[in-house]
Amino acid sequence: MVRRDQQAIEQLGISKLKDELWAIRHWTDNFFSENDKTPLLDGNILLYSSDKHSNANLIGSISCQIKSTTAKNVKKYHKYYRLDRDDLAGIEKMGGALLFVIWIKDPNNYKIYYQRLTRLYITQLLEKSNAKNPSIPLTEFPSDSNKKINILRQAAFDLNATIANNLVEIKNPDKIIIPTYMLDPNDFKSSMEGLENQSLTIYAKKEGSLHPLALINNDDIELIKTGLDINKVSFGTMGPFDVKRFSSQKKKYNEPIIYFITGASSKLTITVHNPSQKKNRVTMKVNKADNVSDQLTNIKIMKYLVTNGKINVNGTTIDLSNHMVPLDNEKLKEIDRWIDELSAIKEISQKLNINFYRDYENEQLISQLNILLNFVNDRDGLTEHEIVPGIFNYGDRLIGIIKTRDNYWNFFDRNLVNHFQLLGALESSRDQLVVVNPYLIAQQSQKSITRYIGYNFDIIFNWFTSHVESFEKEVIRNQATIFCEDLIMNAESSERDVWQQINKLQTLMGHFEDNRLFLDHQLIQRKLGHKITIDENERLIKLAKAGNTVEKLYADYLRRL
Repeated sequence: MVRRDQQAIEQLGISKLKDELWAIRHWTDNFFSENDKTPLLDGNILLYSSDKHSNANLIGSISCQIKSTTAKNVKKYHKYYRLDRDDLAGIEKMGGALLFVIWIKDPNNYKIYYQRLTRLYITQLLEKSNAKNPSIPLTEFPSDSNKKINILRQAAFDLNATIANNLVEIKNPDKIIIPTYMLDPNDFKSSMEGLENQSLTIYAKKEGSLHPLALINNDDIELIKTGLDINKVSFGTMGPFDVKRFSSQKKKYNEPIIYFITGASSKLTITVHNPSQKKNRVTMKVNKADNVSDQLTNIKIMKYLVTNGKINVNGTTIDLSNHMVPLDNEKLKEIDRWIDELSAIKEISQKLNINFYRDYENEQLISQLNILLNFVNDRDGLTEHEIVPGIFNYGDRLIGIIKTRDNYWNFFDRNLVNHFQLLGALESSRDQLVVVNPYLIAQQSQKSITRYIGYNFDIIFNWFTSHVESFEKEVIRNQATIFCEDLIMNAESSERDVWQQINKLQTLMGHFEDNRLFLDHQLIQRKLGHKITIDENERLIKLAKAGNTVEKLYADYLRRL
């Protein structure tokens, strides 16, 4: 090989680059300087939408930096070190460039590499390296004409779009744009090779401007193909379920992985690894379903597959048992524990009308749930007519449960009145038992009834409506009064609907000759902004003067409201 000086090497490199661009001359013009003394930029490439090279067909102009070298490490490692930090900072200030590096051994033995030096790319490169001459990774410039033109289109887009030199956060963008000139879905492997050492920019479009959100490389890209065929699959007696097929492939995979999405709510994923090999491997994953019934079904399917392996697809039986990853006895016992736990959660959720499943992964709440389960399952020692209430903490709420020997209910179960009657009496006359409102059993806890999960004013009010004659009994009036005062104590001033509920119950109860009931009712009238009558005002004045101490204070307070 004849030894050449650097200027001759540079000129030879530019010549070889022009030769490579000749194949796409219908879409490009190039203007390169052969003087190695030119600062920072060595020319540009004009990119057109057709072979008519007019201003009307101009797509964009690509500024270029061209470097030629005989260094063997460029070919071996695909890296270039001859641009220092000042050079890169200068290129960044000028808007970026498409870097071409031509490795030359002789006129017939050369390689052309490239890197898109956008402002964003240069900024991140300088931030990641403190070296005077940062390492610039390179990608081989392809021989295929279509791939060449797509690289130039990508470069033209990014160099013109990337005005910012930093990633940004954009709230509520109008569009998310990912330029895909360099991706070929029909040749995934080739696309990944072409993107080696390259980055794609994800943009947000906001009010007509593009803003860079993220940079991705070929490690981040995944090819997903979705099957459009509709199939049905059954697992023993379970099913049929819809089954959808799709595959995904990343750079590190020689072939795609195939996924079958099926089961209840399509939350069961069956994965086939190495599908082209006879010894392919099948694994399963149960994603958390939206409800406990579907989750339980999918866990049962998983157990069925690992212990049986036979499925029925569109009427045809397929045996997967030879391909399933076997589970040891401990893992099978763990699956059985999941089934038992979910079955218990499903039962108690349905019985108490509380969705315990949504808290399945909360250790503190599961611990409290186990206390509930122990309470409802411990019923064998009860007598036939025995009723046992229980009040339990659940997070920052309360759960009330009434259990008998054969069943259990939430304190606010709508059908509670169909299962038993609750009797009560005044402390002063215990022998005069009357049927009381069973939904107010929660009042024995000395905690606000509104803290209970399942609390429902209408259920309580409807019982009083159907037993309105019971208000003649003092014990019933006491129940209703304590309930109203509980609501008064725990209602916010702005909760008009609560004040209206109290007013509704007080009006139903009546008996305002009782000073306590009268004063409570007057409080609610003021909360609702109702006008009071002359008679009511005169009665307040009398109570403020002649009532007992509590009545005096209460009446005086109401007069000042």
